[in-house]
Amino acid sequence: CQQARRPDISGLQVPAKPHGRCLAWGTPEKHVNPLQLLGAIKGNKTKHWNPDLWDFRERHQIVLVAMVRDPLSQLQSWRKAPYGMERCAARKRCPFSATADCASKTAWLTEPCQFFEGTNGPPGAGITGGAFRSLPGIWNAYTLGYVRLQEESGYKSVFLVRFEDLVREPGRVIQRISVAMQMTIEDAAIKVMEEIAKHHGKAKNRSTEMRSLESRAFVKDYSLPELKAACVRLNFSLAQKVGYPLQECQVFKDEAIVEAPIDEDHKRVEIEEKMSRFRSRHPRPPQTSKVLRPRPKKTGK
Repeated sequence: CQQARRPDISGLQVPAKPHGRCLAWGTPEKHVNPLQLLGAIKGNKTKHWNPDLWDFRERHQIVLVAMVRDPLSQLQSWRKAPYGMERCAARKRCPFSATADCASKTAWLTEPCQFFEGTNGPPGAGITGGAFRSLPGIWNAYTLGYVRLQEESGYKSVFLVRFEDLVREPGRVIQRISVAMQMTIEDAAIKVMEEIAKHHGKAKNRSTEMRSLESRAFVKDYSLPELKAACVRLNFSLAQKVGYPLQECQVFKDEAIVEAPIDEDHKRVEIEEKMSRFRSRHPRPPQTSKVLRPRPKKTGK
């Protein structure tokens, strides 16, 4: 436990728990945007990212573990339990897109998505989310960030775990992570959670999830317009690089849309302009004004 305590500009340390283990503040925090993390590593200091934190400066000693998931499965998972992305995944209107490119049933996939959430770590440990062209664009950005962290970040190791591998062979994945971290874990010490691990987000138990993965049942949750809207926005080459061939998307490959990243410094201006155009095309009916007349005073008998 003493080894987990380390210098930190925030001065935060986590005490040992009664059973002898302790938790250290992690940088980066869970769910942070990996592209923003990479910017912080390269010295881009903002109010949410502080490259002077111990974990950034000593990253050559740190093993970073990140998880990816089949993008078609991930999108349906966000739709089922969006948490901080609820305004994006539950969208049913198209204020920002051309009519031909968006309908009420595809708006959750085609419309720009912005979400920002703080973290529980020390100041400067990062922020999750960002501004994205679409919901598939979030998968593209995060996965690209993980790949670039492997190549450019300077961490001791960046270990990319596929969600599907963890479900099918959890023991093997844990052993691979332990090797990357230069740890020894006995097989008998690995206990696999078969039942649901949480009671929110419409969670599934392991056997149900395995059946869904084998049958690719999540693909059936898309209508044909939804499947096309998702496929043309996903980065095919990136998906294949991390082990997802996207066989259902091959028919749409020639119609791929390359989404340029949103400049977060100008995103609000851009959105205001689009909202202005939307309002001009769909003006609200004029409101009738009411004339307020003074109430007559009550007179006593």
